[in-house]
Amino acid sequence: MAARFLGIGVGRIVLTGFAVVAGAALTLWLLAQSWGPEIAKIKPFGWWALGISALLSLLLAGGLSALMIISSRRGFDDGVADHSANPTEDT
Repeated sequence: MAARFLGIGVGRIVLTGFAVVAGAALTLWLLAQSWGPEIAKIKPFGWWALGISALLSLLLAGGLSALMIISSRRGFDDGVADHSANPTEDT
């Protein structure tokens, strides 16, 4: 039903899904083959630093995304969109 609504054949959806799953499986297999305990020798402090920096990066990205959504929903972006429609007009 959704395939007809989108104008896409069911076979194409199945083929695309198979390609995505096969690509993910190949990626995970290559990762498992190339990763070994001798490759990454990181001390516990390094793991803590890596974890904290990843957490802070996710918090920063989430906060900035939330500010973008709030700004858009409250209409703060409307004035900018109206001004850019006619850039030659001086205000």
